[in-house]
Amino acid sequence: MRTSILKLLAVIITILTFVWLLIGKPDRSAEQLTLKQEVAAEADLRSQALTFAMDKYRQATVLLARTDIVASIVENNSGEYKGNLDRLFYLQALSGVSSMHVLKKDSAISIPEVTIPANVSGSESWRSGIDRAFRGSLGRTFYNNANARPIYVFFAPVPSQNNQVNAILIVKIDLGLVRDSWQVSPNHISIHGDNGDLWFDNGLPIPTRAISIDRTHAPMTATLTLSTQQPPWHGRWMLRSLILSLLLLLGGVMAFSLVERRRFLSELAQQRAGEAQRLEHEVQQRTTELKKVQKQLILSEKLALLGQMSASISHEINQPLAAIKNYATSARRLAERQETARLPATLKNIEQLCDRVSRIVVNLRSFASNEPGTLQSIPLTPLLQEALNEFYDRYPTSTGHCTLEASTSNLKISAGHVRLLQVLGNLLTNAWLACRDQNPPSIRVAVTHNDNNVEIRVKDNGPGIDSNLSPHVFDAFFTHRNDDTGLGLGLTISRTFIQSMGGDLKIENSSPSGTTFVISLNQKPA
Repeated sequence: MRTSILKLLAVIITILTFVWLLIGKPDRSAEQLTLKQEVAAEADLRSQALTFAMDKYRQATVLLARTDIVASIVENNSGEYKGNLDRLFYLQALSGVSSMHVLKKDSAISIPEVTIPANVSGSESWRSGIDRAFRGSLGRTFYNNANARPIYVFFAPVPSQNNQVNAILIVKIDLGLVRDSWQVSPNHISIHGDNGDLWFDNGLPIPTRAISIDRTHAPMTATLTLSTQQPPWHGRWMLRSLILSLLLLLGGVMAFSLVERRRFLSELAQQRAGEAQRLEHEVQQRTTELKKVQKQLILSEKLALLGQMSASISHEINQPLAAIKNYATSARRLAERQETARLPATLKNIEQLCDRVSRIVVNLRSFASNEPGTLQSIPLTPLLQEALNEFYDRYPTSTGHCTLEASTSNLKISAGHVRLLQVLGNLLTNAWLACRDQNPPSIRVAVTHNDNNVEIRVKDNGPGIDSNLSPHVFDAFFTHRNDDTGLGLGLTISRTFIQSMGGDLKIENSSPSGTTFVISLNQKPA
């Protein structure tokens, strides 16, 4: 009897093994999770590269529109068409863009002449970008040209002395190089506009059972989508094989338990011990994978912050460098005309601008290493006037809409000159972007003080900030703007600068009639 039962058990085990190998399939859930992580990692890399490039071209467009070369082309009415072309081609080669065009107000022909997209949607967005630029903001559009090359266009206003936008600079960027770089990827990569229209892709078909990852791109008002084929799922086959195997195993266990109960229990205990070891190994492996993904995310954040910081450094340093160039040109002309009496003042201005660049670098280094920096006794009224002058240079249309109310001209504060200028510039810029659509827009800068403290208030008449959002305005990467100009770092860095000077930055009031930010600093006696 015992031999018969053993033979029956051997047959059952043989059938169980055969059915398992024939029907059963391994569970692919872990492989699917790994594939999703790989797709997300590639989408992050593609998205960061595209965001960095478009941020660079956006900043370059604004800076090119402020150059003396573009200004001379706008002011030149003598018809020197070839000379204007040569100067634009020089800027084009210097900046690395595909093409540049200057369009004057009330003129249908640009320098050089540019072709409007033929399709209806492309021409409408083209005209919308031109209208936005003539209103003083940065316009943009996308279209595919006659050669099926994806083209992204920026429209930047050209500043003028009368604070009116009389001309704009049109800059084209060929995104075909970005599309060509995607050819090496085995996955489907595409860019869609904010209305869902497909701009371009890498030519690969969309998988039928796809795993897709979306990454938004604020500088382009577009979305990058990366899709890959989802691995086949064998859950149903696993369930069938498991049910059949359990039925066969139940019969074998019932027969074998009559004579081999002790051995069965021993094997079952060993099996559970092995399962526990396998689960422990999987937990350790998953923990290692999570740490690796965490390191990749940290690296991605560092790369994104590096791109944003490089754009900020370029903006802060290019302004004094441009002024140094202008003063150096004036000094050379004075020397050629032997007007030496005016040379010392010009050279002194160059020396002061060089000192300003040095202070910017020192403060950036101090911020990167979390050092407090050097505090000085600074006259407040000249510093506020300097901040307003830089603000007017950046936004010419704001001239006349900002009021300075200083309680005393002899007041001095303990602060860092460059860092406080950067904070004031950021607050004035935020105020102007909030109230520039009001009729009329208004910004008030007021100063109050007592024996030990000075408070600088910047108030606008914009629509205010929602009460649910006010507690988060100083959080990193938080922005409440509807356009793509906000990075969410300006107020965070500004508060860090003020706190490094022993003060504080806060919101005093925000309502539908406007918002007020307050800078509190220590007063240093004269």
